[in-house]
Amino acid sequence: MGLDLGRESLALRYNSVPILGAHDKRFAVTYDSEKSVTTMTENTNKRYEFMGAEWVKALRRRYKELIADRKLDFDCFYALEYTDPPKHLLRDDGRNTVGYTLLVKNGNLEVIDGALVSVADLVFTAAYDPLGKTYHMPVEEFQKWWTENEPRLRTEGKYFYRGDRSVVQKLQGLFPNNIYADLYNRITAAPAK
Repeated sequence: MGLDLGRESLALRYNSVPILGAHDKRFAVTYDSEKSVTTMTENTNKRYEFMGAEWVKALRRRYKELIADRKLDFDCFYALEYTDPPKHLLRDDGRNTVGYTLLVKNGNLEVIDGALVSVADLVFTAAYDPLGKTYHMPVEEFQKWWTENEPRLRTEGKYFYRGDRSVVQKLQGLFPNNIYADLYNRITAAPAK
């Protein structure tokens, strides 16, 4: 099935979800959609610059590891968008933002490079600086930073949600600990100084 998202066009096959980026020669990828099993050979302990193309690929791999062969019992379309990123992170697609979209449909989860905000159930938008520079932090350090900075960031409009926030609770159930310990600070390098 093709899904026309206008400018954000993307071919989606819900019964056999393709691994986006699987054409990358550094990875040997096989995916059995009936078993929801992805096999990938690559060093997954590497860390990447937040929201870079390699970071999104690592995020995709990490979600696949966490989900393994489970079928998800909910559907959602969640877009995360970061404004004013460093220029070298832009994707040459005309957007001045970076981000990713989580698509959960028919038991499968796909990570899509780019925030497809026009069709998402929930959109999280944040300024790359400062929030995008925190994802490498250990959980306790991030929690302290967030407690100290969240009220100011919210007041300044540096982040906001638009849509159904119950989507976040559904996704949080995928992580044994939390999204920072199990996902973000496993793949995110400290920002360059």
